[in-house]
Formats: sequence, structure tokens, C-alpha cells
Amino acid sequence: MLFAMLLFLFPVSFNGYLESEFYTEKEQNPVYWNLYNPKNYIEFKITLHPTNYGQVFFSFNALSNSNNSQFFFNQGHIQVNGAHHSLALFAREDRYWVQSPLLYLVNQDRLKDDNFGPKGEGIRWDFWDTYGFFGTMLSSKYKSWNGEAYIGRLGRNFGKTLTLSYMYMKKDWRGGKEPSYNKINSLYLRLHIFRTLYLSSEMATSIHPNQPAGDTVKQHEKDALTIELRRIYFKGFNISGSYYNYGKYFIDEMSNKFNPGFDHEFGREGFYGEILYLVPYKAINILYKTNRYKTWYDYPVLLAKPFTVSWNYAEIYTEFRKGVSAKIFAERTVDKKGDWRHVFFQIQGENPRMKVKLQYKIKDIGINVHGKDNDFSIGQRSILGTEMWINLTNWLQFYMRGALGNGQGLNWNSFFAQLAIRKFTNSELFIEYGDPSATDADLVNDPDVSDFPYQRIRDRFKILLKYWF
Repeated sequence: MLFAMLLFLFPVSFNGYLESEFYTEKEQNPVYWNLYNPKNYIEFKITLHPTNYGQVFFSFNALSNSNNSQFFFNQGHIQVNGAHHSLALFAREDRYWVQSPLLYLVNQDRLKDDNFGPKGEGIRWDFWDTYGFFGTMLSSKYKSWNGEAYIGRLGRNFGKTLTLSYMYMKKDWRGGKEPSYNKINSLYLRLHIFRTLYLSSEMATSIHPNQPAGDTVKQHEKDALTIELRRIYFKGFNISGSYYNYGKYFIDEMSNKFNPGFDHEFGREGFYGEILYLVPYKAINILYKTNRYKTWYDYPVLLAKPFTVSWNYAEIYTEFRKGVSAKIFAERTVDKKGDWRHVFFQIQGENPRMKVKLQYKIKDIGINVHGKDNDFSIGQRSILGTEMWINLTNWLQFYMRGALGNGQGLNWNSFFAQLAIRKFTNSELFIEYGDPSATDADLVNDPDVSDFPYQRIRDRFKILLKYWF
């Protein structure tokens, strides 16, 4: 009833999105063409503006395919904006981003229910330039399981010289091993020293049920610290560096970096540095980065003593006339499992009519050749990749990307091509062949093609129709 009254009382806009997918795939058994029973998806959006500072938004979805049809609430919010603040009640929206400049304590996918399905619902308040203060308050309730998350961040700018902020985070499962939550307290500081030179630090402490109980764990083993100096500028050189120390038991389920199920970077201490040189009067950048640390984990095993990992990266990037650019990098990682060396070459050119990119990478140089066997790699391999965009007309575009891999008696490949037709208003028609997922993370640098020698061209043909209203 209330929703119906809002539709009549306030300015309202309706819009949406329709998508129909027709495909056939040789790998399916049986092979069929779903021309008469396509996969259809529609999203219908309603936006109301009760005041100049307020907004109400709802989105509903419907999905049908050969199995069944579904209609469900997609997402929505009620938001009030002021000159220096924003308050929102939301459901199933990605409103979980909170700044953590050095430790990266927050990842949106770790705070909502999961990556793809149901998302949480809650309330978020942001404010800024309020007597020098800024902050975020976020409370979210999960829908697919019994739990919630809380985040509070409060900071203050002291002119242009000093920035301080404190953040409190808690993800509560309400059950299981005690404590039934993961709690993080962190402090961030940034000091402007001179011109482009800044000194920053972020430190945090964690409580998590997987941390050992009792006095056997020292406090610093549950803490994380990063100190960064950025950037020293001198005659074309930009120099930055940082020191970090992540405790063995610093676990943050709200991040990727310190999450046991993802990057698990806890238990590390080391130094990171980078030098960027801008060649005078030339469009040439020379970049060197290094990272050296000791780690207590050969994950998931906690070792009796740490081992050292060393990473070095050198890159030259240059731009030529007429839209042509080139990049070369060499990368080396040394750890207890081996000496991992890679080289990469890229040349790219573009004009108003087309854009072409060509990449070549040699990965794990010297591994499993000439008697240098290593059980942790498929061996030295070469990957060649290309990507192309062509504007055939002002409404017809062709796009393709593909890769070829070769190594240790194996050959593999990936290919995707697409013809895009944008002839009619508010609509797009795509005719596609292949699977784009194997090379969607920068062609030859995508692990799906660089580390998987059984990758093959997916024999799939698809027609995709999109229409906005």
C-alpha cells in the first residue's frame, strides 16, 4: 500500500533491461539449439525522487530457461543525501567498500553473503568535511545464513599535513567455535612531509576463532603493520618503499589478503620497493619493483622456522607516434619450491578505425628442461596471444582474442570472437563464437591459459540480444 502511494505522490521513472540468449554447444550431450526455448532475463527498475535530496530505488528480475522460470527481488535502497553526508537503507547491493589504503582489510565479496548469489541488507552512513572529520558506519544482516557484519571508520584531516583514522570491523557468525566472530581494530596515519613525499602507516589487530588459545600466542602474532614512504621525487626518479609485518595469526575474513580461503598472506615480514624513472623528453617509463619477505607458512602448513621469498620485476614501457606502444617486462621469484623466471613482450597500436594488441610470454624459464625437474610446474612454456577491435562501420564492430600455448610436448589454445551490431536505438545484438573466460585477465597473463595446458577452444555458438527501455 505504501509503495503504491509513493508511485502516485512523487516523481517516478521506469526503466529496465532485457536479454535473450540463444546458443548451441558441441560439448553438450545431446547437442541442441535452444532457438525455440531461449534463456531470457529481464530487469525492471523503479526510481522515485520524494525530495531533491532523497531517492527510492527498486529492481526486480525475471529469469527463464529450459528448466524453469524465476521472478525475484534484485536490489533496492532508500537514500537521503546532504551537503556533507549520505544515509542509505539497502538490500542486496554492493555497498561494502571501505578504504584501507595499505593493509586492504576490506573486500566487498567477503562482506556480502557470497560472490554470486544472495547479498546482505543493512544501513550505511557516510559523512565528510564535518568539522574536519570524515567517516563511515555500516551494519549489514546476512540473508542466506544467520550472521551480520559491522564496520565503523572515523577520521580527521588536520589541514593538508596529517590524516588520522580509526576503523572497527566485526563479522559475526553467531555459532560454532568461540569466539564466533572475527573482529579487527585498525589505525591509519598519513603525514605529508614535503611536496610529493608522504609517510603512511596502517596497523591492525585481529580476534578470530582459529587463533590458538592461551598464553602460547603473543600479541604481535595477531597484529599487522605496514609503513610506507611515497614518493621521493628526484630528477625523473619516483621512489617508494614500505616495510610490513603480518602476524602468524592475523586473520581477516573480511578481506582477500588475510583470508585463509584466498590469499592467506599472514605470517609474513618483509620490504617492498619500487623505482619509476621517466626518461626526459621521451615517452618512456622504466619501472623496477622488488618484494623480499620471510614467511612462516608453506600454506596450509605452519613451519617451525620461516623461509625467504624474493620477487623482482623490471619493465620498460614506451609510446611511439600514431598510437603505437610497447611494453617489455622480466619477472623473477625465488622461493623454497624453485626459481621462477618469466619474460613478457607486448606491442599495441590503435587508431579511430581499429586497435590491435599482440602479446608473447615465456613462463617458468628453464623449468623441466635440461634435467631441471620441478614437481610444482608444468615446465617452461610459451604463450602467444592477440586481441583485436575493428569498427567496420559506425554501428558494426568486430572483436576477437585468442591464445596459443606450447610447452613440454603439449599444445593448447583458446579463442573468442564477437560481432556487435548496434544499428537500432537502445539495443545491441552480439553474435559470438568460443569462450571468453580463458583469456579475460589480460590474455597470456591469465592463469586459465598460461597454467592450464589442457585448455581448448570451446566449440560454442551464441546469439545475444540486449535491449534497454
